[in-house]
Amino acid sequence: MNGSPTQKPTAGSLRELMVVAIPLIFSAGSMMLMHFIDRMYLTWYSSSALAASLPASMLNWSTSAIAFGTVAYVNSFVSQYDGANRPDRISRAIWQSIYLGILIIAATIPFVAVAWAMIPLFGHAPEVIQFEQQYYLLLCMASVPMIFKTGLSAFYSGRGETGVILKVNLVMVAINAVLDPLMIYGAGPVPEMGIMGAGIATIITSLAGAVCYLYLLCRPREREVYRFWHERAWDSELIRRMLRYGLPSGFQTLGDAGAFTLFLFLVGRLSESALAATNLAFNLNMLVFIPMLGVGTAVTILVGRHIGEGRADLAARSTWLAMIGTGSLVLVCCSAYILAPWHLLEPFRRYADPEEFAKIEPLVLQILKYVAIYSLFDAMLVVFGSAIRSAGDTRVSLLVNMFSAWFLMVIPVAVMEFYGVLTLERCWYACTANLVVGGFIFLLRFQYGPWREMTVIELEESIPSHILTSTTEILNGNTSQTFTNLDEHETVNGNIKNLRDEMGSSARTSAP
Repeated sequence: MNGSPTQKPTAGSLRELMVVAIPLIFSAGSMMLMHFIDRMYLTWYSSSALAASLPASMLNWSTSAIAFGTVAYVNSFVSQYDGANRPDRISRAIWQSIYLGILIIAATIPFVAVAWAMIPLFGHAPEVIQFEQQYYLLLCMASVPMIFKTGLSAFYSGRGETGVILKVNLVMVAINAVLDPLMIYGAGPVPEMGIMGAGIATIITSLAGAVCYLYLLCRPREREVYRFWHERAWDSELIRRMLRYGLPSGFQTLGDAGAFTLFLFLVGRLSESALAATNLAFNLNMLVFIPMLGVGTAVTILVGRHIGEGRADLAARSTWLAMIGTGSLVLVCCSAYILAPWHLLEPFRRYADPEEFAKIEPLVLQILKYVAIYSLFDAMLVVFGSAIRSAGDTRVSLLVNMFSAWFLMVIPVAVMEFYGVLTLERCWYACTANLVVGGFIFLLRFQYGPWREMTVIELEESIPSHILTSTTEILNGNTSQTFTNLDEHETVNGNIKNLRDEMGSSARTSAP
C-alpha cells in the first residue's frame, strides 16, 4: 500500500489536466477581471474614456508583444526541462528569459514613441485621441514590470505549480480594485484623474506582482534545491535556443496584437458608438476567452512535460481532453450570447448614461451573434496552437496566424474602408473568417504535423521522469507497487537501456 497521503495524477489523465488548468483558468480570469474593473469604472466615468481604453490597450499590447511572447515562451523550456529531470536548467532558463526581456524592451522604446505619435492619424474624436495617448503611455510603463513578472512566474507555472500563479494574481486584483475608484474618481487628498488614474493603478499593480515573485524566489527551496540565485549567469547557447523558438512566438503575439489593434482603429473610424460597442462585445467575449487562455497555458505545460518525458502520446491525449472540455464550455457561453444577451449587458447599463448606452446596445447585440459563431473555432486555435508551439513548432504557427489575421481580417477591412463601403457587420464578417480558418488549420497541423518528434531543449544523457520514477521504485525494493508482472519490469529496464538510442534519433529534429 502506498504510504503517500496524496496520489499524483495519472499522466495524460483528465485529473492531471484539471489540477494544472483550474488555477490557470482562475488566474487568467483574475487578470481579465482587473481589466474588466478598469473598463467598468471607465464606462461609468464617460463613454469617451471607454472608447479609448481598448484601442490604447491593444496598441500597448502591440508594442510590447514581442517581449511578452518571447519571455512567456520560457514556460515551454521549463516544462520540458521538468519532464526531462533537469532542475539545474530550470532556473537558468528563467534568468535568460529576463535578460531577453530587458534587451527587447530597450529595442522597442523608439517604436513606442512612433506609435504614440500615430494615434491621431486614426481619425477618432479629439477627446478620445487625448485619452488614448494618455492611457497608452501609462500602460507602456506598466508593461516593464509585467514582462519581468511573466518571466519569473514561469518558474512555477512551467513546473505545474499553478496555485502559486493564482495567489499572486489575486493579490494584484485586490490592489487594483482598491486603487481604481480611488484614482479614477478621486477621494480625500487623491485628485480625480479619470483614465490616467486607471493607468497609474495598473503600474502600481504590475510592480506589486513582480515584487511578489521576487519574494517567493528568495525562499529556501528555490535558493537551495533549484539554486535560483546561483544560476543567473548569461548562457549564450540557451539564449540562442530561446531566440530560435521564442522569437517566432513573440512575433506571432505581435502579429495578433497588431492585427486586432488595426481592426479596432478601423472600426473606430465608423463611429464612436461602433467602437464602444466593439469594446463591450470583446469584454463579454472574455466569458469564454478567459477559460480558453487558462486551458491553453495548461496545454503548453503538459505537452512540454510529456515531450520532455519522451511521451508524445500523452501530450496528444492531454490536448484532446483540453479541447473537449473547452468546447463544452464554449457551447454554454454561446447559448448565453444568443438567448440572454440583455442580462449580460445589465452591469454595464446600470450606471451608464441612458442616452449614450441606448446607442450602443443594439450594436452589441448584433456583434454577439458573430462571437457565438466563431468561439468554438477560437478554442481550436488556442488549444491546438498551444500544443504545437509548446513542442517547438513555432514558425508554422507564426505563418498561420499572420495569414488568417492579416489576409482574412485586416486587409479586407482596410480595403473596404478605403473604398467607403465598410460597415460594422462587414468588419465582423472578416473577424469571424479569421478565427474560423485559423482554427481549422491548427487542427490539421496538430493531427498531421511533426510536433510529436520535436523538442526545444538540448539533449543530455538524462533519464525522463516517467522512467526515473519506476527505476527508483525498483532500487527501493518497491517493485510490487510499480509492476504487476515481470514483463513490465523488463520494459522499464529496456527503456533505460535504449534511452541513448532514442535521444540520438530525436537529436536530428531538435538540433539547432
